[in-house]
Amino acid sequence: MARLRKLTEDQTKTRQISVYDEDWAPIKRAAKQAGLTISQFLISSVKNARQPANPVHLIWMAEVMQDVTRELARVADGLAKSEDGEQIASSVILVAIERRLAAVMKQASR
Repeated sequence: MARLRKLTEDQTKTRQISVYDEDWAPIKRAAKQAGLTISQFLISSVKNARQPANPVHLIWMAEVMQDVTRELARVADGLAKSEDGEQIASSVILVAIERRLAAVMKQASR
């Protein structure tokens, strides 16, 4: 039985690139080490590439981390001078810090 042909839009197309020999050799070597064809390796590399960080997010994260640092210093001071009731208040602050850090990590992973 003959194999069914793919629809035209589902077929791969031959592409052509220009590259210096010194750039091609490491690509070829890396593809071989990964057990992929060069085409598969290049496609995989692009799909798995991490996008550069957004400067706005980096600034936001730096500001949040500064706030957290100040809050942790306040908690440390409070615990050093605390009595039992103040330790409970410090624990509440620590939970708030943990939640903020979790939000930062979630945002950073996007």
